[in-house]
Amino acid sequence: MRDIERELSDPNSDHERLLKEYGRLQAEFENKNGYSCESYAKGVLIGLGLLEEEINKKICYLSGGQKTRVALAKLLLKSPDVLLLDEPTNHLDLGGIAFLENFLKEYKGTVLIISHDRYFLDVITNKTVEVLNGKVEEYGGNYSYFIRERKIE
Repeated sequence: MRDIERELSDPNSDHERLLKEYGRLQAEFENKNGYSCESYAKGVLIGLGLLEEEINKKICYLSGGQKTRVALAKLLLKSPDVLLLDEPTNHLDLGGIAFLENFLKEYKGTVLIISHDRYFLDVITNKTVEVLNGKVEEYGGNYSYFIRERKIE
């Protein structure tokens, strides 16, 4: 888009073609949330517990927990079709966990979570899979549902 803006300043350029291409690129940019991506990313980082002043620091100056939150934010922002999270609540405070819960409740893709945080699993999951001795059992509910059904079995 910037290249086209520069080309448009040339009176000898094909303005009609450039404006058409610019419109196409602008629509794609808007469709991919180009205008709000920075504020959205900042919101995810703050939601996961980074402070405003930490957001612009180089990664090498962040603590291990802060680096983990940045890595989690990066993964969430990529929005893959399948999101695999291993102990995602580690290194998060209560506010960060609440943010992650809300984020995952709205997530459009499939989320697979491995966690020891039973409350988190209860809030987030709607299906539980147990892998035991090479056998896979699927339960159509959250962690508490799984525990109740397992006791019945």
